[in-house]
Amino acid sequence: MSLLQLLALQFIAHFLTDYTFQPDKKAEDKNNLGFKSKFLKWHILITFIISWVLSFQINFIYSAFAIALTHWFMDGIKKHINSHIILKKYLLLMK
Repeated sequence: MSLLQLLALQFIAHFLTDYTFQPDKKAEDKNNLGFKSKFLKWHILITFIISWVLSFQINFIYSAFAIALTHWFMDGIKKHINSHIILKKYLLLMK
């Protein structure tokens, strides 16, 4: 499998994880509670599994774990980013 194919599959995995398998209510819960969200651990588990499965490689388990860990960190700090006054103004301008 080429790197481009793997990246395309990981993009699909990310899309499935964040948009298909995550209801809006759960996404809002993660955005508002950050690391305290009860749904965050399940979201990360789903991220790990889908990333690994769509790689079609048994040895990709470590990379899938790194992707899930990075995703956990980014979703966890999203609450702090959303509450930061300067960043919040910038994010509102981007919409």
